[in-house]
Amino acid sequence: MRKFFRKLPSWISNNNRLIIFIAGIIVGGIFLFLSLRNVDIGEMFKSLTKANYWYILLSIFILMFSHYLRALRWQIFLAPIKIINSRSLFSALVIGYAANTFVPAHLGDFLRAFVLGKRHNIYTSKTFASIVLERIVDILYKNKLCRL
Repeated sequence: MRKFFRKLPSWISNNNRLIIFIAGIIVGGIFLFLSLRNVDIGEMFKSLTKANYWYILLSIFILMFSHYLRALRWQIFLAPIKIINSRSLFSALVIGYAANTFVPAHLGDFLRAFVLGKRHNIYTSKTFASIVLERIVDILYKNKLCRL
């Protein structure tokens, strides 16, 4: 159980950590209930037995490979600032994308810059500038693809 509490700041007491953990479980349970309340569970399991899970595995592999290529590209953008291994970049990238799932307006990109800045002692503004550059390159590339 202690493994889950290590990531919280040290100024939060153990009792408060337990309260935060339990509150997270309760909030997650409430949202799980809200999302499944109008679902016919029998029909859902029937559909799940018919599903082809190889497609899911293939899509996860393609998604992770795509994220890894993005991490390598980000490594090139960050090279003038600091050389960072692709594993750290991949980790920060996935954290940022996961946060983008739950927060509006791509605010996960700020988290991505913050995480990488803290881990590798780089100014967050520099890492965020590389993310802005990455987004600009994405837009230019997509624009070029649309013109083909």
